[in-house]
Amino acid sequence: MTVEEEYFEITPKEVEVEWDENSIPKEYDGEAHSPVAYYINLEGEPVECIVTEDAGKEIKNVDKYSVTVSLKQDDPDSKNYKLTGETNRTFEIERLNITITPKSGQGKVYGEIDPLPYEYEISYIEDDPDLKMNDQIDCRRRVL
Repeated sequence: MTVEEEYFEITPKEVEVEWDENSIPKEYDGEAHSPVAYYINLEGEPVECIVTEDAGKEIKNVDKYSVTVSLKQDDPDSKNYKLTGETNRTFEIERLNITITPKSGQGKVYGEIDPLPYEYEISYIEDDPDLKMNDQIDCRRRVL
């Protein structure tokens, strides 16, 4: 009887990456954010996903941010999967449009000391009560 050796290969399963569009705001909100990515069609044990921000920049201020998703390399099951889809992504945080309206009746006579602080109201295009903004806007007098 002759026994022939036969080899076969187990190849990694392709797993598609999907980004949570709501994990990064479109407009500045004063908070730091982390993009969230999900795996679609993952089978077996869950494998941890690592999202790396461009050059370690905190995703907070108005800017464009490049992020990458990868499998956690020290996870023994990570070799069983190959990521497909959009593994690199750019998110952009845009300026928040605000309106600063001085309260009426404020003024002074030339030569007198400025009646600081001036009082004002800040309103947002989308009036979101949960929006946390630093209220330290410098509203000094402006000659028109």
